[in-house]
Amino acid sequence: MPRTGWLGVLVGFGCASDTPQHSAQDRATYQALVSDRRVEPAAGFQACAQIVDPTLAGDCALHVASVEARRPSGRPARWCGEVPAGVWRDECWFVAAEQANRGGRAQEAADFCQKSQAFVDDCAQHLWQSEVRALVHRQGSRGFAHAIPAAQAVHARWQPLLGEQTDFEQRFWVKFFQNGFEGQGGFVDLAHCDALAALDPVHASRCVDAGVQLYDRDLDPRLSRSGTALCALTEGEAGWSTTLLQWVPSLPDPRLDAVVAQRVANCE
Repeated sequence: MPRTGWLGVLVGFGCASDTPQHSAQDRATYQALVSDRRVEPAAGFQACAQIVDPTLAGDCALHVASVEARRPSGRPARWCGEVPAGVWRDECWFVAAEQANRGGRAQEAADFCQKSQAFVDDCAQHLWQSEVRALVHRQGSRGFAHAIPAAQAVHARWQPLLGEQTDFEQRFWVKFFQNGFEGQGGFVDLAHCDALAALDPVHASRCVDAGVQLYDRDLDPRLSRSGTALCALTEGEAGWSTTLLQWVPSLPDPRLDAVVAQRVANCE
């Protein structure tokens, strides 16, 4: 999930440190601030505001807000207005939402996500993702039926807070089912989805869709790591998912065969 990150900004800073827009004073102020893991917000934001370069100034201010978020009694949301507008301020609201959620303040967390603009959907997912993952990741797809009631309770708790303002409904069940498949090394077994039909046909369909999406997503990186070119392969008699079994783990299934067939058709 895309977020601004210290590494990317620091790498960019390092590569551009000799360019004219980064004065020696800017560099010194920036490096001093981002090295301080206990910087106080008032003093920190005042110092960051002295940096002329907008990228360094924004990253500096975001660091100050993040330090505040790590304090037991910190309230970074009070300071997000001091962070320069754009991705830095959006990220500050993201950080504030996570901090509020850790403190059990779900409504505040959801409200802060609404202010994170560029990151609103990713921010919302962060509020519930760890809890959902914990329900099913270790159990794998065999645990779907057992975990669904608990997942429904999580869904019911967050839907009123996030359902209308974010893509919560599009993400929630996809992530739940994919977390199960990922917990077993990405092994996609759609038979466990089919087994849900007696419990709830809607969940069975959601499970299949999530598994197919995961299989499709994993095709390129798995084949690339093995040095295998999909377009150079020939489908065996048992189907594509059987042909690819040594590289892309799954229970062979015609629905997975269809995913590969579409990819192969695009090779032409």
